[in-house]
Amino acid sequence: MDPIYQFGIQVSLMLQGLGEWLYTPMRLFSYLAEEYFILLVVPIIYWSVNAEWGLRLGVYLMISGGVNALSKLLLHGPRPFWIDSTVKAYLYESSFGIPSNHSQTSVVIFGTLAAWINKTWAWIIAVILVLLVGVSRIYLGVHFLTDVLAGWLIGALLLWLLFRYEKRFLGWFLGKGSGYQVLIVFLASLSMIVLAVLINLVFRGWQIPSLWQQNVSAIFPEETLNPITYSSVTTYAAVLFGLAVGAIWVRSRGGFSAAGAVWKRLVRILVGLIGAAVFYVGLDLIFPGGENAVGLALRYVRYGLVGFWAAGLAPVVFIALKLADRMSDPG
Repeated sequence: MDPIYQFGIQVSLMLQGLGEWLYTPMRLFSYLAEEYFILLVVPIIYWSVNAEWGLRLGVYLMISGGVNALSKLLLHGPRPFWIDSTVKAYLYESSFGIPSNHSQTSVVIFGTLAAWINKTWAWIIAVILVLLVGVSRIYLGVHFLTDVLAGWLIGALLLWLLFRYEKRFLGWFLGKGSGYQVLIVFLASLSMIVLAVLINLVFRGWQIPSLWQQNVSAIFPEETLNPITYSSVTTYAAVLFGLAVGAIWVRSRGGFSAAGAVWKRLVRILVGLIGAAVFYVGLDLIFPGGENAVGLALRYVRYGLVGFWAAGLAPVVFIALKLADRMSDPG
C-alpha cells in the first residue's frame, strides 16, 4: 500500500479511536458543506438578506463543485474504507476521494461569507468551521488527510481567483447583450460536462480494483462501486446555468432587492422554498434517473430549473406579490 495512504489510514483510525460519541458532532459539521445545506442557505441569503452576495455565493459554489467533480475524475483517488476494511465508514460515498468536496466547499462558502462580513471574528469562525468540516470527513472514514488538504488548497485558490478577477470578468460580461450573456454561461456550463467526457475517455481503460469493491461490499452489501459518473458535474453545470440565466433575467427587469420588512423576508423564504421543492423534489419523482443520455439531460433540466427558480423566477414572484421591490423602486 502507498505510504501516503498508510499514513492517512492511521490518522483516520486515531480519530475514530476517540470514540463513537464524536459521530453526532462530526456528522453535523460535515452537513455544513452538503447539498441540502447549500440549497437552503444560499437562496435564503439571496432572497432575504443580500441579493448580490447570495448570488455570488451560489455561483462560486457551483464553479467550485464543477472543478471538484472534474478533479476527482482526473485523479481517481480511493477513499479510506475502499482500501482498508479496518477504517469504519459512517457514510457511503461512491465518488472518488481526492480532493474532498466538503473541504473545498467549506473554504468557498465560509470564506465568501467572511469576506462579505469583513470582520476579524467572521474570519476566525470561518477558519474554525473549515477545519472542523475537514476533520469530520476524516473521522467519518470517507477521506484521507491528503484529500482534505487538497480540498482546502483548491478551495482557497479558487476563492482567491474569483475575488481577484470577478470585477474584470463582469465588466466584460455585463457589456454584452442578454442573449450573448445566456450563450456565454451556457457554453461555460456545457464545457464542464464536455471536460468530464474527455477525462473519462482518456481513462476509458481504467478498471476499479477488485479490493475496493470487496471492501465496499463488506460494509455496504447493497452498493456497487461506480465512481466514474457524470451526475455530479451535470448537477453543478446545470445549477450554474440556471442561476446565471435567472440573474440575467431579473436584471433585465430592473433588478431585485432583498431588503424589506422582516415579515416579508420570512414569507419570501417560505414561498421560495416551496417553489424550489416543486422543482427539486417534484421533478425528481417524475424524471427517470441514470447515467444514460436521457437521464443526464433530464437531470440538467431539473437542476437548471432549480437554479432558475432561485435566482430568477422566485424574485419575480416576490415582486408580483409585493413581497419585494425592484432595485430601481424606492424603499
